[in-house]
Amino acid sequence: MFLMMLIVLGAGFSILSLRYFPVPYIWISLFFFLILVYAALTRIKPFVKLLCLNLGICILILGGLETYLWTSQALSDKERFEGDYSDYTRHYTVTDDILGYAPGKGKAFTSIKFLGEKELYNVTYTIDIKGLRAGPQYKNKETTGCILFFGDSFTFGEGLNDNETLPYIVGMKTRGKYTIYNFGFHGYGPHQMLAAVEHDVVDNIVECKPNYAIYQALVTHVDRAAGLSFWDQHGPRYILDADGSVKYRGHFDDYKIESGIKMKVRNQMEKSFIYKKYIDRVEPVSRAHIDLFIAIIDKTRRLLEERYPGLEFHMILWDKPEIHRELIIRRLKEKTVPVYLIEKVLPGYPKNRTSYAVNPPYENHPNALANERIADYIITHILKK
Repeated sequence: MFLMMLIVLGAGFSILSLRYFPVPYIWISLFFFLILVYAALTRIKPFVKLLCLNLGICILILGGLETYLWTSQALSDKERFEGDYSDYTRHYTVTDDILGYAPGKGKAFTSIKFLGEKELYNVTYTIDIKGLRAGPQYKNKETTGCILFFGDSFTFGEGLNDNETLPYIVGMKTRGKYTIYNFGFHGYGPHQMLAAVEHDVVDNIVECKPNYAIYQALVTHVDRAAGLSFWDQHGPRYILDADGSVKYRGHFDDYKIESGIKMKVRNQMEKSFIYKKYIDRVEPVSRAHIDLFIAIIDKTRRLLEERYPGLEFHMILWDKPEIHRELIIRRLKEKTVPVYLIEKVLPGYPKNRTSYAVNPPYENHPNALANERIADYIITHILKK
């Protein structure tokens, strides 16, 4: 009877820990370990003693692992942001029903990134009244068209000031021959690119006939297009029909409604460092995800070419060579999508990748030098002017 009372007390203690303690599973494991040790010392039957002792040891090991993971994170230097980037009350990121989320319009936002006390960068992101990263304001009577840039933080220019981004540098190096539009933003994938084209976001912003569209991609964009990114749950959802065509189906979160009980259990489990590190894993990349990724890019290219006759679509692919990237390259070639591998674009990449990073090894977004070299390649091999 007394043992049963301890178990009930343990359950109550667990509820209180989950509600009020910052690392509840450490305290829960310690409490139940003590209960099982007590049971092992007070039981008469050897089998019960052994069972309680072994269970207690298992719980103690789990509690020790939980403690180790917690202290490892607590003691390590953490990334943190200061300025407008980390302050959503200043509207740096806003909800967008087409793209899922987008930058706030018509303001310059500061972003200061630290690792512990080390400053990794201190920059300003200027977002124009159309919701795009600011480009060069050339007053050139010879401007003959425009270039559309798509992608994620690499295209947007995370960790860089306005004049260091790839689209801006291309605009400067071509001396205002093209009006520049930077549709990139943190965490975007090809599904945002397709949604922007398909739902007339591009049409409503662009004020000239685009000559080129350039999309910078990473292999991780496969995950993003499949809706596997935690920050993009309201992003545009696309599916592949049986005939291989891509269809828009609302938003990812329209199809991820969990029951109240399941959501509550998940929320409590996420307070465990063991659960977050070893159990709550991202779904692995599948062939279906890659097929969807390729189909989204191909549809974007075809739509752009239909709407803007004469437009050329080009893609720059980052990441080291690996099995998924090779499959992606092969499938892109089947779709006749022009793709340029980053190791062909940047001299010495990836062996010399630290030369092209904002603040290696802690902040590896492309720096201004990388964008200078990529811009030169684009002008020489794509614009050919």
